[in-house]
Amino acid sequence: MPELPEVETVSQGLQKRALGRRILAVEVRHPGVIVGSPEQFAAEVEGRTIVSVQRKGKALALELGAENAPPR
Repeated sequence: MPELPEVETVSQGLQKRALGRRILAVEVRHPGVIVGSPEQFAAEVEGRTIVSVQRKGKALALELGAENAPPR
């Protein structure tokens, strides 16, 4: 488990480099953390844009824009 300062550093890096970018491909490495099938999850996430990055304790939450929305 990463320490809180490490998670905050990753969060800040994602905010600087990933906001407004489109997710082109998804690789599910740990299917046990996903509700439903990995294929369905990947299909629903691919093509969406990262709208915000938030830290919730030691977890990161990424808000995604609507499907096929233009990137910022």
